[in-house]
Amino acid sequence: MADNYTVIPARLRISRSSSLALTTSWQVVDFSGTSPYNVNTFAYDSSIGKNLVYWDSTSKLIKFSSSYDMNLITSLFATTSTNLLTTKATVQVRFVIPNGVSPGVDLYFPYPDETTPYADLGEVTLLANGIKHQPLILPIYANSSMRTNGFRVEIRLSNSLITLGTCSLNSCTLSIQQ
Repeated sequence: MADNYTVIPARLRISRSSSLALTTSWQVVDFSGTSPYNVNTFAYDSSIGKNLVYWDSTSKLIKFSSSYDMNLITSLFATTSTNLLTTKATVQVRFVIPNGVSPGVDLYFPYPDETTPYADLGEVTLLANGIKHQPLILPIYANSSMRTNGFRVEIRLSNSLITLGTCSLNSCTLSIQQ
């Protein structure tokens, strides 16, 4: 008789729970938030005490302990709120592999061949709490460079609002699935 079982793809879900005032400079998204929905079902290597894919809160990097390349799907979900909006601005995000090209030269994606390798999550054109931006779904290939250096998520505004205008990242969740 065959065993009845379900095999699900491995998954890492991490979140940011504190608000972050966005600027026009790139800021690292710290996914050290708490949520009952955060999970890591990637295989655990007891010899090093780490999952194959994991969040390193010290370095603010998603890291890999696998010796093999992997195809993964990342999904980024973000909400923002703004006040005193008189100028249009866009929330921009990029993924960064430190030393991804060579020592001291980072690799940026999702558009590594472009002069602007970031993605636009959407305009902040509403004076509202909790604008839910379009999710960014991105396939990634965890090659030796990414497995060695990990990657981080950075976010910014495309331009300033006005002197007293603010835009805050209210929540941000990153899901990585095999």
